[in-house]
Amino acid sequence: MSNYDFIYGSKVIIQCQQQINMLPCNDRENEYTKYLILIKKDTSFFTHWCKPRHAVKCIVRAPPEESLDSDVLEKVGTNIDDMLVEQTRALSWTKAEGDVRHVPHSGHGKQQIILKAPTFCAKDKGITFDPENYSYSISD
Repeated sequence: MSNYDFIYGSKVIIQCQQQINMLPCNDRENEYTKYLILIKKDTSFFTHWCKPRHAVKCIVRAPPEESLDSDVLEKVGTNIDDMLVEQTRALSWTKAEGDVRHVPHSGHGKQQIILKAPTFCAKDKGITFDPENYSYSISD
């Protein structure tokens, strides 16, 4: 189980302390679409996106069904139990709307959504983030 800045899978769980609001993909979030370069997708591949906030944890529960290039696999966690942990905010794109629920036995207000479709989660590195020059370093 490793912590990544970016994860991608065909089934992903997202948890956070704030309400999760899935929004339809459109051009309004274009300041973040360059993140999708990391997995060689564009916004038309995904149908929904959200910005989970406050104590975010995203976990891969099933690897991507499509084969990915080695340069993508070097930068993005795709194995079962690979996760992204971020205290402030993350970005997520998916092909599913999902069902938002309260996490049982987790205390006040923790929300969870299970996305059973291709889902990409990224630490929010700001709109100036340059995915072309990103180099990955693992942290356990």
